[in-house]
Amino acid sequence: PPAISPYREALEFTPHDAEATFKLAEVLNKTGDTAGALENYRSYLKILPDGPYAKRAKEEVDKLKKK
Repeated sequence: PPAISPYREALEFTPHDAEATFKLAEVLNKTGDTAGALENYRSYLKILPDGPYAKRAKEEVDKLKKK
């Protein structure tokens, strides 16, 4: 899907870009890539455990683990 590509490109240049990591997780989650979404939510939480999207990332990790 086209929306995934800009985030993947951003992460190639700045692999620890928390915002791009979170947004990629969101897109993957919407497109049904549970494993990819889970991996990127977890990566975001490693980079910014108390970041602006941490609460949502944690909620999504919990939901996806139950799937």
